[in-house]
Amino acid sequence: MAASTPSTIILQSVDTQHLKESPANGTITPGDFLERATDGDFQRQSTLGVAGPKLIALENDLTSGLISTDYATGDRVRAAYPKSGDEVYAFVPANAAAIVIGDKLIFDGTGCVKIATSQADLTGTLTGTVDGALANVADIALSTTDTYTDSAVNTAVNAAILDVNLQLKELQTALNAILPANDGVVIATALVAIDNSAVGSKARIKIELV
Repeated sequence: MAASTPSTIILQSVDTQHLKESPANGTITPGDFLERATDGDFQRQSTLGVAGPKLIALENDLTSGLISTDYATGDRVRAAYPKSGDEVYAFVPANAAAIVIGDKLIFDGTGCVKIATSQADLTGTLTGTVDGALANVADIALSTTDTYTDSAVNTAVNAAILDVNLQLKELQTALNAILPANDGVVIATALVAIDNSAVGSKARIKIELV
């Protein structure tokens, strides 16, 4: 038997929900993650990969509203702050990369969530061994009394290049050590698999907050 489609946004909660209400600053659909606009009203969460707040629009059960019933601009939006471990019925955006159960999810910047992708290290072959310290690049060791042969110039310039590469390798190593593992702060994991990669509209997904 196929699983039934949920009719509520909060699917499972570890505790009593902290509910909030505020006017809608634009169209909001139950299941959209929200933030405060500059006037204090609710709008769809608009920044990719941030940590929070995890505030999600609920169906308006005071007016028998469904999860498919949008709030229009100015409508009083009912919302909740789900906690770690809560399960909610959220959205992935149109044409989103395919998601499987257990995938880590981040805010996509449109009120939806998307799969977190790995943050690649800075790569490339640089000369030298790092010791955790930066140093001045040595002066090119030629003077007006030296004989300017191709060999002498090449040796002096290449020694300076070697020093530059070593300092770049120090910076590369330090940056790789502090780069986040993902391209945003993970806020949830996927409870179902969904492939919305060829669909031109957002789709619902069951997620668990972390």
